Amino acid sequence: MKKLTAQDFEKLFEIWKNEGYEIYGPKRAPYGGDFFFNPVETFSECDFDGFVNTLKPPKDFFFPQEATTLKLYREKLESEEVSKKKVIFGIRPCDLEGLLILDKFYLGNIPDPYYKARRENTLLVTFSCFDPLPTCFCKEAGAGPVAKSGFDIQVNDVGNGIYLAEHGSKAGKDYLSSFPDAEEELIEKLMQRIGETLKKFTPRPWAEKHLYNFKVSKDSKIWRELGKFCLKCGGCNYLCPTCSCFNTFDLQFEDHIEQRREWDSCLLEGYHRMAGSNPKPDAASRMQFRFECKLSPEINKPYGRISCTGCGRCIQTCIGDAHMESLLILMDREEGL
Repeated sequence: MKKLTAQDFEKLFEIWKNEGYEIYGPKRAPYGGDFFFNPVETFSECDFDGFVNTLKPPKDFFFPQEATTLKLYREKLESEEVSKKKVIFGIRPCDLEGLLILDKFYLGNIPDPYYKARRENTLLVTFSCFDPLPTCFCKEAGAGPVAKSGFDIQVNDVGNGIYLAEHGSKAGKDYLSSFPDAEEELIEKLMQRIGETLKKFTPRPWAEKHLYNFKVSKDSKIWRELGKFCLKCGGCNYLCPTCSCFNTFDLQFEDHIEQRREWDSCLLEGYHRMAGSNPKPDAASRMQFRFECKLSPEINKPYGRISCTGCGRCIQTCIGDAHMESLLILMDREEGL
């Protein structure tokens, strides 16, 4: 583990820029106060004061909300340009875990070429999270507050302007090689801070009990109960770091045709519509579909974990309380429904 200061990160930023990387760090929006990953030139431009997580998950860098994948002209075919090198600086462990799930989805037997190109050209720098929000439950989901793997560099803020950084890839090791090793007392301080952080989480016994023990029948009253709350806005899907569904369509212009890809939501009626019928005609059936996708051991077997990372965005976003925590509480109370 290496010891760095703010000045050391400024040096790293210069190295990355000289190598042609675009750097994105957390920035607070001037309206509303939400954080987003925006282009930054220096470490000092990043807003870490009050930062817990970004509104949109970083999946947007690899699987954009909207993208034109192809343009077909009469004499030529243009493919989307995805080769720009990027550094995403400040990713939280829960979102990194989400990207590792998307990796297995999009880089499986038939890799998605657009996702693959973006992923291969991006450095991931995670920041351990020591001040969880009341909506965070990464601890129960096994996705935080410290990342286990998958990062190029992981940064831990131990206070007084000192950071401990560790590498998770050869590239990360090379970038950190010139910095001094951290003293044992600083490593002990980090371990103490991690222990203190685990005590900060809002107690969620229902999450500990049910996240990795999903047993809800398809005809359970839980789905009808959640369906009453759902306003069918799709916000929970769009802000979930592991939701991977999209729709494709073609647009015709005067001189060319474009193929576009956009995020889709399984809670919208049109997502399930087929010629002549809709197998998921109501909110209850779509709730069952969504949460089985997130927690079913059979569906999530290829990922080696559930598809919920405990980021808490669905709790923050859902104005109808039809989110993951509501499901877990209802599971705990199912006998009384």
